[in-house]
Parts: sequence; structure tokens; C-alpha cells
Amino acid sequence: MSQTPIVIDLGSSMIKANYSGVEEPMRLLNAIGYPKYDAILGETNVFMADSLDASKGICKIDYPMHRGTLLDDKAEELLFEHLFKSCFSLHSSSVDSPMLLTENAGTPKSTRLALAELLFETFNVPALSMALPSVLSLYASGATTGTVLDVGDGCSTAISIFDGYLIPSTLQRTDVGGRDVTFSIQRMLRRLGCVMTSSSELELIRLMKESPSTFMFSFSKDSMSSQRVDYTLPDGTVLPLNEERWLAPELLFSPDLIGVEGVGVVSLLTNSILSADRDIRSSLYNAIWLSGGSTLFNGFASRLSFDLAKSTKKTIKMRISAPPERRYTAFLGGSILASLDSFRSMWLSKVDYEESGSDSLSRYRSLSSMVC
Repeated sequence: MSQTPIVIDLGSSMIKANYSGVEEPMRLLNAIGYPKYDAILGETNVFMADSLDASKGICKIDYPMHRGTLLDDKAEELLFEHLFKSCFSLHSSSVDSPMLLTENAGTPKSTRLALAELLFETFNVPALSMALPSVLSLYASGATTGTVLDVGDGCSTAISIFDGYLIPSTLQRTDVGGRDVTFSIQRMLRRLGCVMTSSSELELIRLMKESPSTFMFSFSKDSMSSQRVDYTLPDGTVLPLNEERWLAPELLFSPDLIGVEGVGVVSLLTNSILSADRDIRSSLYNAIWLSGGSTLFNGFASRLSFDLAKSTKKTIKMRISAPPERRYTAFLGGSILASLDSFRSMWLSKVDYEESGSDSLSRYRSLSSMVC
């Protein structure tokens, strides 16, 4: 394996990828667009990446992955083919670089098998390894002890690591994430008289959600003072956003707002730490790390600290680290890790896969099989 490994942070909404040793990933929307209308001149069967962004108004947009589960392996194959050809200038039928791929905690075995089959048998990668985004995020920070709260598009997870040892019993997951915030905004806009139901309009809502200072967190209902923001849609429609700015992302802390019985991020984090032995809990409280794009809402870290302080003993010292690049820290950790010689024992080779098939995946030692 003399070729430089490729690191792919495979999110439900976005793919972040580049060669190991590189500090910034290339981004690709993990979605594919199918034309809704008949073409008059020429014909394009599918739209991806830049072409999808320019033509989403005439497309039905599908996401091949949902909450870390692969739903459409054919669509994901097209996205990987586009990624290898357009971003890495590689022949899609024979990718000669090892691949480090992220997978969420709790990912079904069927998804892991389908991705391995796709990369080994369709793209002929020489070796593959899989890792939890949370573990890679902590590695990117340079720390060896901490509890990582990773809030992504499809789910939120928390897991604790002490002195470099991953503690499986601390793994916590809830299927609430940034996509639920998108749907929440959609419902609120309907009450404002703006009905947006198509898949392309949901993409507009996602972009609205991710625009700086549009949506944020508050510490209490009393602080939701009248701070209106006008957001302009591409057609010139102006949306006056007031309390919607706080109410939409609030579901990350209170999933019951949308009828989900799972816990919010505060309980998720607390449950992870309390699942560890008593003598290391103080160290974990003092090393909380945020990861994932859905932690980038203004005020998220402050609100988390505020709520945690209310639910823990006053004698406990807490420190929450929110790196500005936390949207990419899983990729950054993988980029560092995959370039190390000591990581060679973590690769599953194509030869081993061909000899044992899917059984090889359950035997090889990866940074995700330790807990999944």
C-alpha cells in the first residue's frame, strides 16, 4: 500500500473527503437529483455536486443515506464514482489508494457490508478501514481523554475515551439531528404563510439553517426577546424570522417538541459520562469536545454549558471545547491517523476480504468495531 490513503467522512448530508495529510477536505452533497421533467434539448439522467446545485429546481433530490443507514446503494455508487473521478482524478474502476471511511455508532451491519462490497468489488480499493467520527474528532484535538458530543445531520452521539482507551459502555445515541431542525423550520415557515414542500425547497431551508446568525440558541424563554431577522429567498420573498430563530434548533435539547421520546444532547452527554467508572468521571466532565456541523448554531456551546451546570453538582468542574473547525474534525483526525505507519494494523486488505468475504469484516480490528 504505497499510495496515499483517502479519508472519507461519510455523513448523511455531506461527504468530506481528501488525501490523508491534507488539512481541509473537499465537500460533496451526499444527494442525487433526478429530473422531474422531460428534456427538450439533450438529456441528463442524474445531477450531482455542482450540477445539482445549479439545477435543483427541476430535480427530485434523494439522499442515499438516512441517519447513517444506506438506503440506496446504486445512488451511493454514482456519488463515489463522481467523487473519485472529479475530485481525485482516479479511474473509478480501479482506485489504488487505501480508504479510511467513517461510520456512525449504531450503524447497521448491512450498511457496513454494502459499503465494503461497493469499495472492494466495484472500485477495487486495496484496503479499507472504518472509524467512528467521534473518535477521530478527539484524535484531531490531540487529546487522549474526553467525552465527544457529535451532533450530525441524522443523529447525535456521545462517547467517552480515557487515556486513549475507548469505553464501549459509554456509547449513547439518539436519532435526532440537523435534518430534524430543517423539517422543524419547514413547519414553522408554513405558519408564516410560506409553504415549501418539494425536495429542492427543503435544500433552500437547509441553506437557510446553515446561514450565519439566522438560527441560534437561548438560555431561557425570557431571553427570546424580539430580535427579528429578515431572510431573503432566491425568488426575492422576504421571510421575517423572530421566535422561529430559537424554537427550531431547540429540539436538539428537547426532542419531545417534535414527539420524539429520545433524550436531548444534555442527557446524552451526561449518560455517557455516568456510564464510566466513578473515578474517571471528573476527568471526562473536564474534557468535553463538540463535533459535527449541527453544533455550529450560535450559542450552542454556551447553552450546553448552562444546562449541564444546572443538572450536575456544583463541585464538578466542566470544560467544553468547541473548535471552530468542528464541522471537519472527524476528517482531520482521520487525515492524521491514516498517514501514520502505526495505523497499518487497522487496514482490512482486499486479499483478506476476497478470502473470507463478509466474515472478514466482523474479525478485523477497526476503530468502529470496538463498540459497534
